[in-house]
Amino acid sequence: MAPRTPCLINEILSGMKKTYMIIKRSFFYAVIYIFLIISDGNWAMGVCVADDSASEQIPFKHENILHSGDYNSILNGLNRAGEIKFEANVADMKTLSNATPLVSTTPRMISYRHQEHMWQTGDGAIHLLINQGRMDQEGDGLVLFSSFDNGQSWHEMVSFAGSGDISTSDGFLSGNALYLSYNNSDGEIIVVNLLYDEISGAWQTLQEEVAFSAVNYKGVNSTIAFDDQGRLWCAFVVRQVGTRMWKIKIIQKEDEFADWQTTAVELDTATVSNSPEESVRLISSTNGIGAVYTSRENIKWAYRANEWPADCQWDEEILFTRHFPYPPDPYASHFNTAVDELENIHLVAVDQGRLIYIRYNRAVQAWLSPRTLTFNLHSGYVQLTMVQKQLFVFFNIFSNIGLFRSNDHGNSFEFTDYLIHPNDQNDYSYPRIETPGICGSVIPIVQQYFDKSLQRLLYFYITIE
Repeated sequence: MAPRTPCLINEILSGMKKTYMIIKRSFFYAVIYIFLIISDGNWAMGVCVADDSASEQIPFKHENILHSGDYNSILNGLNRAGEIKFEANVADMKTLSNATPLVSTTPRMISYRHQEHMWQTGDGAIHLLINQGRMDQEGDGLVLFSSFDNGQSWHEMVSFAGSGDISTSDGFLSGNALYLSYNNSDGEIIVVNLLYDEISGAWQTLQEEVAFSAVNYKGVNSTIAFDDQGRLWCAFVVRQVGTRMWKIKIIQKEDEFADWQTTAVELDTATVSNSPEESVRLISSTNGIGAVYTSRENIKWAYRANEWPADCQWDEEILFTRHFPYPPDPYASHFNTAVDELENIHLVAVDQGRLIYIRYNRAVQAWLSPRTLTFNLHSGYVQLTMVQKQLFVFFNIFSNIGLFRSNDHGNSFEFTDYLIHPNDQNDYSYPRIETPGICGSVIPIVQQYFDKSLQRLLYFYITIE
């Protein structure tokens, strides 16, 4: 019989390796467990290390061991992780949701994060523009719903011609006038002006026009805003048919009676990809108009003064560069903006599951340094709301929603509310959220989830005292 020494050695080495892996795995879980039960500041640091080593990206599909229902530990970790105030009792912060009858067949139901799809009029009514997808095979994708009883019931008000399951929208409310832009199924950019009647609760279409249409080009992901001179601007991402070239395009019209004009403004360089990896949000100010836009890993700012010629190139600067490895975001749309009464611009975004906050300080006319508000909580969906000179930051914590409040224009934040979805069999893995940019004393919030073959919305509300 041949000697078995080499085999024995291999078996011994293999056994030692298995024993080492078992000990290593046991030690890893023991460390995690200790971090979860110890109530001092080391817990938050432990969570950061564990999440970073896993290199998990958002949007996430599966919740890991750190999200085992121990919300107290997660929230207490937030309190100790940095500059966030955290004074309320966790039990007092939990807000439960109600299901709505709103349904869709497309994940783009309330997409994208940088666009505005929800508004509140002076009578307290809530208005939400969703994409129903192919719920009605012969109907339009984009539909405006209104609720007159704080989200308890919803009424279909207006559908938008030519929109389909790939259409997304953006809009702003000026008094009772709602200005909207969206891409239709042919890749044209449509602009609509609606007027709301508070007495009847009805919407009237005042104007609907094709703002952009070009042979061999398709537009997506639009945004719309007025400047202080009454000019209407629209920006969007455009692709040449048959290519993988994407770029941001800007058009404008001098007033409501003028035709749309294409400008020669080019933000950044074109990207070559199967998806845009670019998004843009227009922001109006007293002295001009600006744009927060993303281009792959970079978040940028571009600006033009009112007196500049329409074709003059805008001043640009990089506000933030995401850390490598860059998150898989085909539209680079996971950011949101708001403007306060002092014309400070507030910007929230995500980087490796962390919440990033950047502010433009109008007093010094400059963007301040970015601040990281959280450790990795798998945050990917963010929204900003202004209420009574207060700034509210909504963001997902795994599959639920957290809320930061600032009473000093973003100098400091306090964690005040925790919005929890039902514990059922539905899929909450991609918790897209939507809130109005400006509200009265009640903030409505919707969260998207997947119920078998349909996308649905949960409804929350928070009363501001």
